[in-house]
Amino acid sequence: MAWVFVLGESNALDWVVANRRMGLGASRSKTARLIEPGDPIALYASTRVSPDGQAQIFAIGRVAGSAVAEPVEVSYRDVAYQIPLDFEHIVKPGEGLRVAPLVDELDFITNKGAWRFHFFNAVTHVPEADWKTISRAYDQQVIGAGA
Repeated sequence: MAWVFVLGESNALDWVVANRRMGLGASRSKTARLIEPGDPIALYASTRVSPDGQAQIFAIGRVAGSAVAEPVEVSYRDVAYQIPLDFEHIVKPGEGLRVAPLVDELDFITNKGAWRFHFFNAVTHVPEADWKTISRAYDQQVIGAGA
């Protein structure tokens, strides 16, 4: 399964990048168990943390290990699970793949007019076909652009 990890606060974004771990709250225990080593991931910066105000994917990679039940505070929130990440490619927020132009191509986004609501949770499962669309666009527009 592929996943998009959503970051809506700059402190949380900095922590995830520096620690190479995504944190999930206790209410996400079922999701934490579904995420497996080797699963593809993308980091999504919301409009609040992206310097250009555009929601975007700024990193792709893989889950590096199983979720660990290790409580920590991240950006004033308690995190119950930490998921180790291995970034294959990462850029600064503001230099990533803008999500808005892809919305019409992504089937998991069922409400195209209010697509940002699909990125309100800390983690979003992405079907394989949609992951291929995201990955291909990231490769072409971010990696191919030399970012």
